[in-house]
Amino acid sequence: MPNLMESFLDFKPLTPPLSSITVPTMILNGEFDFLTPRALHETLRVEIPVQREVT
Repeated sequence: MPNLMESFLDFKPLTPPLSSITVPTMILNGEFDFLTPRALHETLRVEIPVQREVT
């Protein structure tokens, strides 16, 4: 099993394919979610096409 640093060697950004998501998608984050911080969730919200936004 590769360690965390080795996994970054072949990392490819996930942002480009987000615009091709066509199914309903719920983005959740928690106050203490350090692995996927709020800024990442904002990127998901902006990049995934919106059919309907619930607040």
